[in-house]
Amino acid sequence: MFLKSKPSFQTHVKRLGVWFIAILTAVIPFFPASPLLVTGTVLPGLGTWGLLLLPLIVFVIERFSQPSLRFSCIIGLLSLQGTLNLVNYSAHETLQAEKYHEIDLSEITAITRIGQWDQMTSHIPENATVILGENIFDATDHAAISYWCRIVTAKTATAYIGVRNTDEAGEVWVFDETNCPNPEPVYHVRIGVPGITGGFMPDMANWYQSPLPTPQSQWLICFEAFSILSWDRIAHFNHKQVFVLSNDVWTDPLPTAPLRRKVGNEFSKLYGIDVMFADTGQNMLVLKQIVKFQSEVEWTKDN
Repeated sequence: MFLKSKPSFQTHVKRLGVWFIAILTAVIPFFPASPLLVTGTVLPGLGTWGLLLLPLIVFVIERFSQPSLRFSCIIGLLSLQGTLNLVNYSAHETLQAEKYHEIDLSEITAITRIGQWDQMTSHIPENATVILGENIFDATDHAAISYWCRIVTAKTATAYIGVRNTDEAGEVWVFDETNCPNPEPVYHVRIGVPGITGGFMPDMANWYQSPLPTPQSQWLICFEAFSILSWDRIAHFNHKQVFVLSNDVWTDPLPTAPLRRKVGNEFSKLYGIDVMFADTGQNMLVLKQIVKFQSEVEWTKDN
């Protein structure tokens, strides 16, 4: 019978190297490239500490040469996961984040931009709050600004709309009766597409000091939803809800939108932050509490 040799010092160094590389790839700001993206499912609610803890747990489990010890550690990890899921489920049930309906817009048949917008706005009830996707129009498009000001005024509504700024970067503008005809930006993208809408490094100036527009919610645009840096910033300010605006026309037919939702949902579980998505040409968000019964029936039929 042969005795199994213990792992060498070099083997432990290699395993630590894998841990280091996994953490390093997790902080790449532009696209997910790390096995640690599943941390939200394994260790929900632990935030950035979970990203550090998971590879350490795996490293410790691998150090045990006896199968019984490894099995006991795995059972302990599963028990921890179950406990964290129960705690986070209870916390989610008491979350005061506002609930929005996701209205499907993929069946819009109009050819012109105004025709498409007319069909979109038919889903907006009076006194509603709506959120549209990224790059709905350019910041210099005065006709578009006038159109949406007329809509929010007629419906006594508030609209948060993704707008492409003069530097090609994305912003979120708020349209309501008080600020039209001069709508105000409430968010400017911090992490753009390298060489297209941003540099190769994120705008880290005042990353954790800059004021945020609302006390309970925050915004992410396009590739920011893939970035652990963005989610950590939102968690730092104790936000309970994040809205992700996107426009994936230029990446079609790549499945960018489904991938963004999967990654965003993982980060949502990891940090305990409610997340909703508004994709240009695919859907918009309407605040649930103020959607009238007729609109709810129409929304149910559409979905």
